[in-house]
Amino acid sequence: MKNQNERVQELFSHLPEGVAAAELYAQSSEDFSVGLTNGELDDYSVSESGGFCLRADCGHIGYASSQDPAADLEPLLDTAIQNARALENEDEQTIYAGAGHYPSVPEPADDPATAEEKIALAKKIEKQMLSFDERICRVAECGVATGKGAVSLVNSLGLSLSYSSAYAVCYVNPVAELDGETKDSFAWRAALTTAGLDVDGMIKEAAESLFSRFGASPLPSGSTPAVFSNDAMRSLLSVFAGMFCADNAQRGLSLLSDCEGSVIASPLVNLHDDPMSPLALLKTPFDDEGVPAKDTLVVKRGVLETLLYNRKTAKKAGRETTGNGGKSGLSGEVGVLPTNFYLAPGSATEEELCEQMGNGVLITSVSGLHAGCNSVSGDYSAQARGFAIENGRRGRPVDQIVVSGNFLTLLKDIQAVGNDLRFGTPGGVCIGAPSVLVKEVTVAGE
Repeated sequence: MKNQNERVQELFSHLPEGVAAAELYAQSSEDFSVGLTNGELDDYSVSESGGFCLRADCGHIGYASSQDPAADLEPLLDTAIQNARALENEDEQTIYAGAGHYPSVPEPADDPATAEEKIALAKKIEKQMLSFDERICRVAECGVATGKGAVSLVNSLGLSLSYSSAYAVCYVNPVAELDGETKDSFAWRAALTTAGLDVDGMIKEAAESLFSRFGASPLPSGSTPAVFSNDAMRSLLSVFAGMFCADNAQRGLSLLSDCEGSVIASPLVNLHDDPMSPLALLKTPFDDEGVPAKDTLVVKRGVLETLLYNRKTAKKAGRETTGNGGKSGLSGEVGVLPTNFYLAPGSATEEELCEQMGNGVLITSVSGLHAGCNSVSGDYSAQARGFAIENGRRGRPVDQIVVSGNFLTLLKDIQAVGNDLRFGTPGGVCIGAPSVLVKEVTVAGE
C-alpha cells in the first residue's frame, strides 16, 4: 500500500491541464485530558484527529478537505479544481514555491507520563491545594492535559515542509469560605511535558490570589491611574490583536488601516509577532502558506512599522508577506493570524510600577471582554478586580468595578512597562504581555 507521500507525489506528477499548481496541507493531533470536579473524576478524554486540505491553483485558488487520512486524493483534487473555476473574484492568489532557508524546530519528546500517572498528578494537585491552607474548603476543579501535533505542507512546486509540537498544561480552581463570604481563584501552568509543570508555583499562586480577594469592595467611580497586571494586559491584547491583521484593515474592520508609519502608541511600546520566539513555549518554523518564520516588529517605539500580512494581503498592499498566513481550521482558507504575538517587556517589577504610580488601582483580572469590546473601534468595557494602590503600596482588595476606555488610547497612555512578560496557554495563536502602568482609565464602581 502506498504511503501518503507516494500518493501525493503521484497526484502532483499528473496535474490536469489548466492547473498551475496544487498543495496538500495535513495536520494531526493526539490529545489527553483528565479533570476532577469536587474530588470526583468527571473528565477523561483521549482523542486523535487530523486530515488534510488540498488547494488547486487554476487562476483562482480552490479548496477541498477531508478528515479521513486514507481518503482518495483524486476526487478531492477534482473538487478543489471545480471550486477554483467557480470563483469570479479578482483576488490573485498563487501557491508558494518556497524559500531557501527555514528555521528548525526540535522534534518534541513524547510525554513520559502514562494515563494513570496523569490521573495521579491531577489527584496530587487537588490534595496539595487542600493541604496548602486549612481555610481552603474544596477544589472546584483541577486537571491535567497534554497534546501533540504535527503539520506538513507539500506542493507540486517542490515545497516539502513539516514540524511537530507538544505541550502539557495543569490547572486548579480552589474555593475558600471566610466569615460567610465565599471566593475562588484560578491558576495554571504550561510546559513541554508534564515533568516540567511547576505545580508548586501554581498552588502558591492560586492560594495567594484566593485569599487576596476576601474583603473586596468597589472603588469610587471616576478616572484613575492604573497598573494592568500581565494577565489583565494579555487579556486586552488578545481581544484587539486582530486590528493588527492586514485583512481586517483592508476590509475596513480596523482603525489601523493606512496607519503604517504613524505613531499609535507610547514610545515604550514594542509589539512583536515571532513564531520562533524563545520566550514562548511553542514554535512554528513556517506559516500555513509555507513562508519561513521570522520575528516581525509590528510596533517599534510606538510607531506602527507594519501590519501582519499573508501573501494575498501583502500583494494587495504592495508589501512583503510577514509570514502570517494562517488557517483557523483544517478546511478554512488561508487568512491572516498572529502567532506568538506579544508586548516586549521592560525592566520594572509590578511592585515598582505601583510605586511609580503612587495612588491608583492595580487591575489583576478582567472578564467579559468579548461582550464588552468593539474590535473595530477599539473601545473596551470589562468587569475587573484588583487592589487599591495607596502611596505606592497595595491597599484593600477591589472588585465589582468596570474599567473602560479605548485600546489605542491605552497604548498611547502607557508610562512604564514591567519585566514580567507571560504568555497565555499554548495554542495556534499565543498572546503575551507584561504588566504596564497606564496614565488613567475610567472606573465605574460605587
